[in-house]
Amino acid sequence: MNTESVVREYTDAAVRYSKANAQGDFNDAGKATIELNKIFFSIRLGKIDISVLLDCVDSDIVGVRVWAASHLLGLGVEPEKAEKTLEAIVSMKDDDDEYSLDIFTARTTLQMWKRQGYLSF
Repeated sequence: MNTESVVREYTDAAVRYSKANAQGDFNDAGKATIELNKIFFSIRLGKIDISVLLDCVDSDIVGVRVWAASHLLGLGVEPEKAEKTLEAIVSMKDDDDEYSLDIFTARTTLQMWKRQGYLSF
C-alpha cells in the first residue's frame, strides 16, 4: 500500500470513529479504533512509513489530528509536535459542541502523556 492510500484509510477510520462516538455507536467506534491501531502497529513494525502519521497530524480534520498526535506520542516520534497539536485542540473554542469529544480526548491524552511519560496502544 502506498503512503497516500494509507493516509486516506487512516483519515477515513478516524472520521468514522468521531462520528460513531458522537452518536453513541460504540460498536462502530470500536471497529474504527481497531483499524487505526492496525495502522499504528504496522508503522511500529516498520511495515508502513511514519510519514503517514506526520501527514495526518497536519490534517484539517480535528479527530484525525487527535489520533495521529496520540499515535506519534505512542511511538515517541516528534513528541513536541504531537504535544503542540493536542494543546492546540484543547484550547479550541467550541461554541456548538461539535468538537467536545475530540477536545476531551486531546486533554485526557495529554494528561496521561505528562503523568506517565508514555502512551500504550
